[in-house]
Amino acid sequence: MTAEDLKVVPLTEPGQVQHACPCMEEVPTPWPDALGACRDWIAGHLGSLIEGLHLQQRGGEVIGNMYYGFSERALIPYEIEAGVAILYCEWVQRRHQGHGYARQLFESLTERLSRQGTKGILVEASSGEEGMPYGHLFRAGFKPIEVVGARRLMYFPLAQQSVTARPLKTRIVAQDRQPVEVLAFSGGFCPCETATSLAALGVAREFGERVILKEVPITVENVRAYGTASGVYVNGRPIPDDGVPEEAIRQAIRQALERD
Repeated sequence: MTAEDLKVVPLTEPGQVQHACPCMEEVPTPWPDALGACRDWIAGHLGSLIEGLHLQQRGGEVIGNMYYGFSERALIPYEIEAGVAILYCEWVQRRHQGHGYARQLFESLTERLSRQGTKGILVEASSGEEGMPYGHLFRAGFKPIEVVGARRLMYFPLAQQSVTARPLKTRIVAQDRQPVEVLAFSGGFCPCETATSLAALGVAREFGERVILKEVPITVENVRAYGTASGVYVNGRPIPDDGVPEEAIRQAIRQALERD
């Protein structure tokens, strides 16, 4: 495949979102409901909470993406000065990796943002290879500016060499209570996180009145109110948000019930 066979396409119409989240199309997705929910969420918030670039083959197949937003309506738990882009998700399908396509996407993003006068790009990096891996971002030119637990906030300068960003305080507190409270953030662009939330809500209903469900839409206001932007919490204790099996969620609820 040559460079002429590919183009970077900005997401401007909700109809384009039917090809969003190409990470889920490399193999038959294990989370079709979560994928559909994410595509619906992106379509409903395109141009407000989320922007996107797709790397598209000549025939229309999407093989990569960059999803981003801006600090004025950031969906990461930081207080950030205005005029900064937030990179949420970067992906090139595994069979197409190693050919410079991620760089092609990133150069298109930086050119686009520079024309808009954006100060720079922030990203919340992960320590492992999943999500937004620190090593990959460091090699791309991002520099760490804040470390909060396992989270590393990194910055790529455009019009401004540094920016102000302060982590929000997490306001979800672990406490033993009956009925058990299952709090799950809903919405967003990540099928893995959405799959965990959908599974948690379904499993929690199995326990009837012993469990209280609290579904929190992912909004700017809720990120600020809770000090976090995603996840499932059983009595305030987080469980992994990476598409964990339903039995792991069920076990977390049973353990909370036994603490009474």
